Amino acid sequence: MMRSLLMVLSLAALSACASPPATSPPPLVQQQQRSLSAALAAEQAGRWQTAIEEWQYYQQASQLLDDWSAQARARLSLTTLLLRGQEYASAYQQIQGVRGDTLITEELRAQAALLEARVALAAGLPDGETAWLQATQFCQQRCAWRAAAANVRARQLLQSGDHAGALALIAPVLADAESPAAERSHALRMRAEVLLRQTDVAGAAIAIAEAIRMDRQLGEPLWLIDDYRLQAEIAGAQGDAVLERESRRRLDSLCRAYPAKTCAGA
Repeated sequence: MMRSLLMVLSLAALSACASPPATSPPPLVQQQQRSLSAALAAEQAGRWQTAIEEWQYYQQASQLLDDWSAQARARLSLTTLLLRGQEYASAYQQIQGVRGDTLITEELRAQAALLEARVALAAGLPDGETAWLQATQFCQQRCAWRAAAANVRARQLLQSGDHAGALALIAPVLADAESPAAERSHALRMRAEVLLRQTDVAGAAIAIAEAIRMDRQLGEPLWLIDDYRLQAEIAGAQGDAVLERESRRRLDSLCRAYPAKTCAGA
């Protein structure tokens, strides 16, 4: 019995010696993975400039690895961060060409198209509708960013003065309990804008109050800045001087924590 056990252990030891050692990923792949982890961690911590730098490192490593999908993901993330920082020209330059790149997946091209439409909206550029159409052609059925696409189109219609069309598009976003909270808050803000333009001031006040509640939970100061700017306008239309002063006080406090450009005109 003991002799058999010793033979088994000996064979196991020989087998272990014969097995090839575990190999580490190539250095460039390790660099790519480190940059990705660092970029995501920086975003989570709100260190936006660090996140931009890490995404740039990730993009460079992906380019050297001939990883086109990873390059596209880096460009999408960089565009989103530049858009957040109101660097509209840089964001537009970063996203250009991605939606037409046949070396990446159709889904990534569609996501790039939707993001390009968002950048065009923010920058006041005229070609956002074409990009939006490309995104929605991919997302004919239910997909994770269907609500986002509806909100982008609603914002386009709102800017063109089609208030009824904008309300019709955001209604399903608000009615669907599975819509992402961020998209629901955007839809509520647009609803408040439309109702204010339609002189339904009471309805606008309800919508923006709910958007503020959601954006506090989401921890998005930039959205709260938009919320309080709009709430102050609504309160002024209502003749509610107390709420208007409170909204402007909250807005001023938020703006002191952000670059002046973010709160221009606040």
